[in-house]
Amino acid sequence: MKYLTFIVLVAIISPSASAQVCGWLFMQQGQPLGHRESPRLVYDDTAGHVVLFGGASIIQAPGGTFAWDGSTWTRFQNSNDPTTRLEHAMASRPGPTNQKILLYGGRTATQIRTETYTFDGSAWTLQASIGGPPGVYGGALAFHQGIGKYIHFGGVSTAGVYSDSTFEWDGTQWLPINIPGPTARAFHAMEYDPIRNEIVLFGGGGTGGTGYLGDTWVFDGASWTLKNVIAPPLNAAYPAMAFDPSRGTVVMHGGSTNIWWLPPSNVRSQTWEWNGAGWTAVNEIAPLARTYMAMVYDAANAQLLLYGTPDAELYRFSWDQGPPTINPVGGSATADYPTCPLNLGIIATSSSTPTYQWYKDGSPMVNAARISGVTTPNLSIHPTRASDAGVYFCRVRNSCGSTDSNSVIVNAQCQADVNMNGTAEPSDFTAWITAFNNNDSAADQNCDGALTPADFTRWLANFQIGC
Repeated sequence: MKYLTFIVLVAIISPSASAQVCGWLFMQQGQPLGHRESPRLVYDDTAGHVVLFGGASIIQAPGGTFAWDGSTWTRFQNSNDPTTRLEHAMASRPGPTNQKILLYGGRTATQIRTETYTFDGSAWTLQASIGGPPGVYGGALAFHQGIGKYIHFGGVSTAGVYSDSTFEWDGTQWLPINIPGPTARAFHAMEYDPIRNEIVLFGGGGTGGTGYLGDTWVFDGASWTLKNVIAPPLNAAYPAMAFDPSRGTVVMHGGSTNIWWLPPSNVRSQTWEWNGAGWTAVNEIAPLARTYMAMVYDAANAQLLLYGTPDAELYRFSWDQGPPTINPVGGSATADYPTCPLNLGIIATSSSTPTYQWYKDGSPMVNAARISGVTTPNLSIHPTRASDAGVYFCRVRNSCGSTDSNSVIVNAQCQADVNMNGTAEPSDFTAWITAFNNNDSAADQNCDGALTPADFTRWLANFQIGC
């Protein structure tokens, strides 16, 4: 037969700890928010979106609370926003609650903010709390699911006094936890690890803003423990941190060795994973140097996000080891119409499950009565028509990027036109007899791979349909 089928194999290669991965990839944003340094990002699992508040630049402090749906930022209306600020502490808690997000402290260009706010998913509420953390900015906040409370640590005052205090928010007030812990610091990263049931803290800046730290601590809900880490990340303030459930690790990125109002110096470009016992450097194809940023795991879209300085760009993290690869499949095929099928396939290899999209003459195909598999490795058109002639290819995509297969040029051939002169005519009967006697696949009119008298009955039917 003149129709063509490609054999398909899709290989999924699991990434190893040392494998090189794509890393941080630029994302297009609908209605970008502009330049924001030290904003805060958290995930609202009830609403199913990421929430951003705060951040500023040297020349302005843009306000607003925003939700990210995977493609566009949308500002909350009538949300009673706190005063615009940066370097505040903000965290969210899972499950239904009217205190979905907790915010404390931060600063404006002229003063430190000492308010505590809660966000219920649509509006902020100022909490009349007393006895809370000292007026600081650059502290860190995380919700400890094991004890059901928000935990705040550290920060620095306008007088340059760094805090080593641990506080918990019980829903109505701040309570000090008077236990030994990390040394006084600010601009550190802190995140809850649900697998190990502990809060992880790394780095920050110490007294005077010049003693940059590289120690790792964990808080189990009752006490802090300093971890003895072999080959830890470099000392840094302003790293960003989030838990990635797809990896079962706390992921940390970036940071620098300077305070906010100075130009960034020694900006870190490394991403790290914490597994409860040690840090592992992620081997990225193109490391991204960033500081004064925020990180969050967007569960709705199953990806880590990174947003903030030195520009208005948003990034997602890809654990894939590169775009899919496709064995060189291409050439030509024939659509023998009106009876035979056209089957096209590709051989793809990817480090994660890829997606597929078949194209004809440059336009994406859609499944229809005769067409199936347009979003799989195997495209099938049955029965075929003269209009199926064209140029076909498949685009294979994973989180790292996409790869197009080589093109297959499909020519349409009318089955009744056995002598291939462009028309179906009585002389094609003689041509069919000759093909049948010569065991030529042109006589296989019912497309079953065998030559039998039934093929003549099928040729008569095809002849009546015409070309």
